Amino acid sequence: MQEKTIMRESLKNTYKVTMKGKSNSGAIIIKESSIQLEFLTPSNGLGMTRFSIIFEFDDSRSIIAFGNLLSNIVVPRIYSGGTVIIHCFTEDFDEEEHIKLLSKARAKDVKNIIQKGLSKAGKCDVLLEEQGFGEFSGYASFEDNISEQDFYNSTVVLDIIPPR
Repeated sequence: MQEKTIMRESLKNTYKVTMKGKSNSGAIIIKESSIQLEFLTPSNGLGMTRFSIIFEFDDSRSIIAFGNLLSNIVVPRIYSGGTVIIHCFTEDFDEEEHIKLLSKARAKDVKNIIQKGLSKAGKCDVLLEEQGFGEFSGYASFEDNISEQDFYNSTVVLDIIPPR
């Protein structure tokens, strides 16, 4: 069975994108734009790698075992001159501001661990991008119908991208 992708068989195409968001005042904003997507294969034969780090409920510090994973397994796989994208999601709370702060703190915790490891490895040319999404079901891996699913949404997703 062949996997369906937005690119289909084409290597380059232009797409119409509609983005919907909510302003701080609560107004719904809809924006349309065109983007061009191009399928790229890294010229050096290296591919993207993804890791996920899970957090304890309502805690901004990664579980110790995952800190060790970041230092000993993830950092050595980060390419010199590459990029690491850090996306953080949190469990569902009633307080939206708490969710945003927790999400940003978790992303920062992971970024700090990675930065220390990169510094020790002498990899000073790596771009680290971080984003705390909070509890946003549009990106989270699981629906929040039961507590086990909520736990797995308390995660930081790391994408390690090789240099071009």
